[in-house]
Amino acid sequence: MKKTVLSLVATATLLGSDVNPELTTFRAGDRVNVGDVNGNFESLKKGILDLQEVVKTQATQISGLQTTVTNQSSEISSQATEISTLKTSNTALSTKVTNQETKISNLETENQTLKTELSEPRKVFYTTGHKRDDREEGYIDLRVLNISKEKSDTALRITYTDNLRVYISNTACQYELKVFDRYNNLQTQCNNLKFFLYDSSSDASNQAHHRTSTLSGVCEKSLPAGDYTIKTYVTNEFTDLEGADRSGGDCDTGFGTQFLLQAEEIYKAEVK
Repeated sequence: MKKTVLSLVATATLLGSDVNPELTTFRAGDRVNVGDVNGNFESLKKGILDLQEVVKTQATQISGLQTTVTNQSSEISSQATEISTLKTSNTALSTKVTNQETKISNLETENQTLKTELSEPRKVFYTTGHKRDDREEGYIDLRVLNISKEKSDTALRITYTDNLRVYISNTACQYELKVFDRYNNLQTQCNNLKFFLYDSSSDASNQAHHRTSTLSGVCEKSLPAGDYTIKTYVTNEFTDLEGADRSGGDCDTGFGTQFLLQAEEIYKAEVK
């Protein structure tokens, strides 16, 4: 009995000063009063109930602390995930920045190379003269130009100016600049250097109009460095893009004026 009382008193002291049952002390040989005994039991009962309330309060506080710890752990985990995501994003951005810097550096190098190339003096080849040629098909007299191409990654800009005529209504003469290598092989990649002169009169009469005309084009596909010859070709065998036959024209070249046949080696950046 005494040990139980002391244990309860000690527990009450540990949990809180408000739980301290008041007990009557008995000594050996004391006459025990029933009221005192009952009072002790009531005090013990009250102490136990008070202890239970203290335990409940402590349990509630512990539960609250556990919830706080859980929430904080979750927040820490969330922050760690966010930090990891930010690190990954930062790595990706750093890679993009590095790639962009590399591209900019390459573009600057290319731009500087182009500036250097464009600052170099370029050769212009040309021939001029005067001779009338009234053939309807074949290579025209004197309209021949020899050139020397220095680089393989350049294009050729070719210009031909002459006095031209086609006679007979609804017919045409086609003029073409053809490029040959030093072995007289036709360079078919330069097939855009041509145009046609067409005669059409509303009254179907034949008009002999001599007109100064210019044919200009760029052979931008790869021609290796080397020597080339440009020749001017005419034909009166011609079918237009709509499929109509315009053949049979009376062609005349070089009436009363000088011609100019010119070629210039240019960088491809200029023709893009």
